[in-house]
Amino acid sequence: MQYNVDNNKLANLILSNNFATQDQIMQLWQYITPQRDIGQLLVSQNILPMNVYQKMVSFLAQQAMPPQQQQSQQAVRQNQSSMNQNPVQQNRQGTMQPQAQRQMNSQNNQQNQGMIQTGQQQLNATKPLQAQHKSSVPQQQPQVQQTVSPKTSIRQSASPMESQPVLQQMAKPPVQKPQPTQKVEHHGVQSQDNEIHRAIPEDALMEKIEIGGGEQEYFDPSSRGIKLDSGDDSSSTEGSGYTGDLPDIRELFRYARSIDASDIHLSVNNPVIVRRYGVLAPTGESIITPEYMHAQIRILLKENQFDSFRESGDLECVVDIENAGRFRVTVMKQRAGWDCTARCVPDSIRSFEETGMPPACRGLTEWAQGLVLVTGPACCGKSSTLATLVEMLNQTRPDHIITIESPIEQTFTSAKAQITQRQIGRDTASQEAALRAALREDPDIIVVGELRDLSTIQLAVSAAETGHLVFATMNTINASRTIYRLIDSFPPEEQAIIRNMVSESLRGVISQQLVPRCDSEGLVAAYEVLLVNSAVSNMIRKDEAHQLGTAMITGKASGMQLLDDSLKMLAAQGIISQQEVNARCVVKAPQ
Repeated sequence: MQYNVDNNKLANLILSNNFATQDQIMQLWQYITPQRDIGQLLVSQNILPMNVYQKMVSFLAQQAMPPQQQQSQQAVRQNQSSMNQNPVQQNRQGTMQPQAQRQMNSQNNQQNQGMIQTGQQQLNATKPLQAQHKSSVPQQQPQVQQTVSPKTSIRQSASPMESQPVLQQMAKPPVQKPQPTQKVEHHGVQSQDNEIHRAIPEDALMEKIEIGGGEQEYFDPSSRGIKLDSGDDSSSTEGSGYTGDLPDIRELFRYARSIDASDIHLSVNNPVIVRRYGVLAPTGESIITPEYMHAQIRILLKENQFDSFRESGDLECVVDIENAGRFRVTVMKQRAGWDCTARCVPDSIRSFEETGMPPACRGLTEWAQGLVLVTGPACCGKSSTLATLVEMLNQTRPDHIITIESPIEQTFTSAKAQITQRQIGRDTASQEAALRAALREDPDIIVVGELRDLSTIQLAVSAAETGHLVFATMNTINASRTIYRLIDSFPPEEQAIIRNMVSESLRGVISQQLVPRCDSEGLVAAYEVLLVNSAVSNMIRKDEAHQLGTAMITGKASGMQLLDDSLKMLAAQGIISQQEVNARCVVKAPQ
């Protein structure tokens, strides 16, 4: 007969006897399988001595016996105790004990011994695998079904790896050893390998277990707000089984979305930090550990993404979280461990009116060919503005639109236009290769996520010159600096030629910044709009981009607008403060 260990009761027993901390148990909880209970996992990590584990399994097996059998076992222990104290009495009791009672006790002893041997065999079966895969990293976490409590359970899904021992996929789950400041009671002596073996007599163990009386409270991981699952689906609503003070990373993403945060920062040895309305603020005092980040990033990324990240040391991708939406995630390796930064992608594409763009910007979507740029500093909403313009094209023009992004943030559904979305690294090797291929795919409109280097800028300008309408973004703060950035990307001997090409192909520049509102209810966009006419084109050709501000002032009637004027107008309406205007204006007001 084999006793199936109740992991909740065993964990409770281990905790009450101070053989492991709650954090250690919680960190190993996700690796429980039908073949390995929590005690065996703790033994494999040299946290729980084997002899104590055997005694605890024996004790739990006894507690699961019918009352008559428990009384019989208790009588056997009392007889054995008295025999050990008085050898003469032992002989007398041995001769006076009825034959039937001796047979029953013998059967019970064999039964308990068999259960202990079964636990030992299950543990020994995984030791060769542990040695063989000591340096391995988990490639896939098994999904298992294990009773947690009458109200909490781990859901199971069919998996071909489910029957394999956990250590075949992970040599050592991440476990934090007790720190010196933690009070952990040690029983026993120091061994040769400096490990503490808490070997205590069985009677002393039983006495300590029974202290306090009554039924023990179940060890329930959900009591800490943690849901358990295998964590192999990034869209799952259940947690990863991480066991520290911090919740599952997907819960953090949901929290960021719920408070309207734009970014969330997870950095080792720091608390969780979110950016809300342009301001960074910690969400609590819990410190992120390297073990937490390793486990959560492993869960968040797909298998191929995780492998790529481990090779290159950084990765940018988009993940979908159920009840939270899409996030642009960047993970990287750094000195202290792994870091993760996530940007909340808007749930929907805003309409032109919702963006607050000046009406003149609508005309930039009506050109048949040319170059339109959306610029601004990082985290200012360039991608959202570009998505609004693309959706306007999708709804109004029967054209073929090709987008080249890294990664794809907003997904479009073809309406009047046919939209092809390509992701760098997944659908194409590089941005340059995608742009070259796009010119042979019969496009009418090409959308480039960002002009980052010389080859991309050159191809984008060439595409605009050869009869395509090109939309792209750049990280520059206003229109004049955008022109300088375009021209200065080329070698000096080529700048005259490219200056002439830009003057003829550029159709307009939208520069924007997001400014915190006075009422602390969000951010508002301030826009600068440059529409290229003959005067502006002539300035670019003659290398007089510094005079573009004057051209925009004289071109207000046609819809042009300076960023400074937009900021002052928002301040006059009481939407932003004068301090924000002074901090962001390109031309500073005299003191």
